[in-house]
Amino acid sequence: MQTREDVLRTKIEPFVDNFYKQLPLLKRDRGIALIHLLRCFEDRARFRTARALLNFGEVDFFLSLQHAQDGLVWAARWIWNDCPRLETSTLDLDWDVYGEAAEFFLHSVDYYHIYRCFVLYCRGYFDAEVNSSGTSVRFSFRSDAEQNREMARHGRELKQDATNAIRDPELYTFLGDWAFACSGSPWYLFL
Repeated sequence: MQTREDVLRTKIEPFVDNFYKQLPLLKRDRGIALIHLLRCFEDRARFRTARALLNFGEVDFFLSLQHAQDGLVWAARWIWNDCPRLETSTLDLDWDVYGEAAEFFLHSVDYYHIYRCFVLYCRGYFDAEVNSSGTSVRFSFRSDAEQNREMARHGRELKQDATNAIRDPELYTFLGDWAFACSGSPWYLFL
């Protein structure tokens, strides 16, 4: 019978680490894939963070931006390492490639969170429960003290990021009008 550790290491971790290789963007030229990824990141960073700031406040603004940045690192690394270099790069926008890049980017954001859970598990901060079929994992803090430590660390980072927070009411109005005006665009739906 496999232990929880065996299932995590031999079944779940390889699946999670290699899932991105199935996504169609990796068949594109590296330059084309990367420019479309950066467009998706820029759009998500602008619109998702503006919405978070206007609707929920500065903490959600910084969390939304941090999640986008964390995902971008993984997505750019995968594109650089795995996409072919076909010498057909162009800066032209292709909506099909943009959709593939959006799917790829959203996967990288999710991947970062799973990766972080595995790291915290390996360092002894998280516990992991594997279901009986070995198809899902639930991570949790081993103790309330560990959870409080992580919340305090996260709070310190947010406070540090918020030192130059936006407090200008005219800017809030402008961002709200701009986000509303763009809400009819097809790419806004992915955000």
